[in-house]
Amino acid sequence: MYASTNKMAARYRELLQGLEQRSHERVNLALECRVTAGNKRSGGSMKLVENISRTGILIRWLSSDGPEDVPRPGDTLHIEMALPANHNFDRKCWFCGGTVVRVSRADDNSPLVAVRINTTKFRKYTPAASHKPASQVPQLIPATH
Repeated sequence: MYASTNKMAARYRELLQGLEQRSHERVNLALECRVTAGNKRSGGSMKLVENISRTGILIRWLSSDGPEDVPRPGDTLHIEMALPANHNFDRKCWFCGGTVVRVSRADDNSPLVAVRINTTKFRKYTPAASHKPASQVPQLIPATH
């Protein structure tokens, strides 16, 4: 009986590998964000948010980034994203800290970094002096299938 239970469990794992396993709906985006390694307090570099959910965020590393800049699973990242302006409130930034859970490649071979969100807070928006305007950041074009 033990052997048949192991076979059923193995078959169940095989079936689950091909299924969608996300527990929260993802929202597709094409917004810039500043990413800083967890052990650094300043600096960071601009990346593009591909999609986001309640518990995670998928970030595209840009082609100008070197391979040494791509984090590995288990690394801690700090992410800052400017939120759209609202006439009722001052402009805000969303800050979150998270852990890299997966690194993969997009169709254009640019790295995609999946981050599990651990902490989050909102702050007043203050653009960095070295920040490029969004018009100079490469825009993502939705793929047509």
